Amino acid sequence: MKKENIICYLKYAMDNNKPVEIQTRNKKSMRVNILYVTGFTANYSFVNNKNSSSTIKLENILDITFINKKDEVDFKYYFLETKYNVNNLKDKIESLEKYYMEIIDILLSKEEKNSIGYRNLDLKRNVYPKMFENLMADDENLLFYYFTKKSTKKPKYFNNTKIERLLIEQANLSQKNALENALNQRISIIEGPPGTGKTTTILNILANLIYQNKNVLVVSKNNSAIENIVEELENMSIPKCYIRMGNSTIMTENLEPNIENILLDLKKELSEQIQDELLEDKQKLTTIIEELNIKEEKLNKLIEKRNDLQELKNQLRHIKKKNEAYDLKEYESKITKRYKELTSLRLKRIASYLAKILIILDEKNKLGIFDKIVSYFLLNWYLYDIRYGKKANIYYYTI
Repeated sequence: MKKENIICYLKYAMDNNKPVEIQTRNKKSMRVNILYVTGFTANYSFVNNKNSSSTIKLENILDITFINKKDEVDFKYYFLETKYNVNNLKDKIESLEKYYMEIIDILLSKEEKNSIGYRNLDLKRNVYPKMFENLMADDENLLFYYFTKKSTKKPKYFNNTKIERLLIEQANLSQKNALENALNQRISIIEGPPGTGKTTTILNILANLIYQNKNVLVVSKNNSAIENIVEELENMSIPKCYIRMGNSTIMTENLEPNIENILLDLKKELSEQIQDELLEDKQKLTTIIEELNIKEEKLNKLIEKRNDLQELKNQLRHIKKKNEAYDLKEYESKITKRYKELTSLRLKRIASYLAKILIILDEKNKLGIFDKIVSYFLLNWYLYDIRYGKKANIYYYTI
């Protein structure tokens, strides 16, 4: 037991004058009343001899519990209320238990005694009190999260390490996301119409949980859903690592008479798996997963490019439709014609200016410095246009 929990136990026992039983590290047990507590020791008196007191170091305490069972329950509620800052936790849980037990009693009164419905309800009447009694003993219990308002999200991977997932059935991106959510949340809802791969996703979830050495219980309100899972598992070349349970027919006629043989066969089949072979298969599987991840990453990039190309095609189709709707071809021809007119006019102006320069030179008149510079550049641009049939991308002086 952690030191902070031991101190919490001792202080609660001291403040409420509740006797406790202490287990020491040298395997001794003693029933005591706590007198006072420090950060390192606890002073106590024996339950049967209050005049005799002593001190024990906290580091020597292995475990501590309340002698009275009700005191133990009250302390757990107090501890959780303090830890999670929740008020009236005990009252809320006891009210919910009372509510369920009243419903069971009402339903029982409507059932014929010894009928299947009566026996099921009678079983619940015996099980529910134990369930609520142990509700706070397991911090993975979903009702625990409901009452304490604790987040149902599981902790993120340390150092952002990516955990590879097993896929015993082919899965698309949506099914992979559902698998990841199911393994990273304490509760997950997967919904979809028939044929969208819900059974496939369940099988992949089962594979990963079993691979993590966890026990898994698959339940459903009808037998057909369970039969689908069983049928898929039987078609796989894997050890039969499951037991089919269910209604009275399945339990009394199929399971109970054969349970011993089923367990023996399962144990034999699993023991035949050589450890070295399993390790080698695991290494091969890891290599395959890495290769698949690389290919999947490339595939996702190709899908993104394909989606971008499709988007561009859609935009082009819209542009063409607008072109047809607004008769843009007419404006395009007018713009092209105007550009040609402007290009022709530009060449005419250059030729006219150069002719003017030639006349001046022919008359043996001198050119001014400005005319020399302009004529030099215009002549070169004009010859460039004529020689290459292109328009020189240079702005010129407007004549």
